[in-house]
Amino acid sequence: HDKETKIIAGYLEGVRDGRRFFELAKNISKQKPIIIWKGGLTETGARAAQAHTGAMAGSRQVWAAMFKQAGIIGVNSMEEVADCVLAFYRQPLPKGRRMAILSGMAGTNVGTADNCLMMGLEMAKYSDATNQKLSKLLPSIGTTIANPTDIGAGVLVNPGLYGETAKILLEDENVDMLITITGPDNPASIQGLADVAQNAVKPMVVCLFDITGLVEPQVKFLREKHIPVYLDPKRAAFALAKMAEYAEYRSIIL
Repeated sequence: HDKETKIIAGYLEGVRDGRRFFELAKNISKQKPIIIWKGGLTETGARAAQAHTGAMAGSRQVWAAMFKQAGIIGVNSMEEVADCVLAFYRQPLPKGRRMAILSGMAGTNVGTADNCLMMGLEMAKYSDATNQKLSKLLPSIGTTIANPTDIGAGVLVNPGLYGETAKILLEDENVDMLITITGPDNPASIQGLADVAQNAVKPMVVCLFDITGLVEPQVKFLREKHIPVYLDPKRAAFALAKMAEYAEYRSIIL
């Protein structure tokens, strides 16, 4: 009931009154997300939970079904708890599962697209208007206009390409979310992405590859502007996939 509490996150091994927990969670998740790392889902983990707190852990299938029906966001590590809290706290809920990916590295785009699809997200199909805008903006050589979008080495000449491209993608009605990927060695590009992200009405996150000595100040810069930043695109995709699941639950319940 605390109006200042926007998200509930925790680690759980078991509950004494399963029915009461389910009913409370179902009602609370209509208003605010509940993110839970459930321990004791394997036989070994269940024995450890019994020894630790005396909790009866129950089966993985039962807990998964209960989480789904109650709208609880289930995760499997403290890292995933933190990644989801970061996304939920700083981003609006998406209207769908359609993801756009933007980077200057084609291989990273491919791997990130794989991860998004394996997590239940969809790759957005850009509108004709978006394709036309991208064709005019991006160099004709070394780039990919389709999703995932690769802006290539042109960003070295025009650092503003990242921000301008991100803005075009977010304006596309076929795009529900955007993952942008870059290195921390191009502050102008990061500034452009930050400017777009601060005015975005859709979820947009920035992923920075960790280059020793360079990434920390850029992460600090983005977080001070309340922009979710991740050091691995897979972690970003996971958090956004959980946001999409929760948004779907809210749309059905409400």
